[in-house]
Amino acid sequence: MTVHAFRLEDAGFTRPQVEALAAFLDVQSASRADLIQAKGDLQADIAELRAEVKEDITELRAEVKEDITELRAEVKEDIAELRAEVKEDIAELRAEVKEDIAKVRSEMSELRTELKDDIAALRTEVKEDIARVRSEMSELRTEIKEDIAALRTEVKDEISELRTNLQGQITDLGRETRAEFAQVRVEIKAGLAETKADLLKWMVGTVLAAVLVNAAVVVTTMFGLARLLVK
Repeated sequence: MTVHAFRLEDAGFTRPQVEALAAFLDVQSASRADLIQAKGDLQADIAELRAEVKEDITELRAEVKEDITELRAEVKEDIAELRAEVKEDIAELRAEVKEDIAKVRSEMSELRTELKDDIAALRTEVKEDIARVRSEMSELRTEIKEDIAALRTEVKDEISELRTNLQGQITDLGRETRAEFAQVRVEIKAGLAETKADLLKWMVGTVLAAVLVNAAVVVTTMFGLARLLVK
């Protein structure tokens, strides 16, 4: 037993407890040594693994570079082939477009010729129609002028006849009006004469009545005076 064990016994630990603690400490010291050795072994393994990984990465990089180089070459070949195919397609398309344009131009030329012929025929027809319309308008103007002249003659005759009729009616109306005015004058004169006679009669009657009234007043006054004188 060590000095530390005796100190533990002096501190109150039993011998079995001290022995158990000593055994535990021995085990712990052995475990630390194992851990240190294991750590060294692990570091060596890690170093070897790193070296192997580096070698693998280097080999993988070389392989990837080779694959990329091969892929680039293949892509370049594919692009070259695609360009050649596209150029061929474009050339064929251009040829087809040129042919189509030539056909369209030919059709347009034919259409222009047909349109020119149709327009010329239409112009001829329109000119003929215009000439016909002008001739019809000239004939219509002549007929209208004749109708207007005949209508003017008829209107003048009717106006002359109407004037004659109106003048006769006006003359008859003047005669009738004059006769009626003469009769009215006679009637007015007769009425005035009767009115004058009635007015004279009324005036004479009024004067006589006034005279009689005055006479009655005078007589009454005289009788009154006579009575006064007699008294």
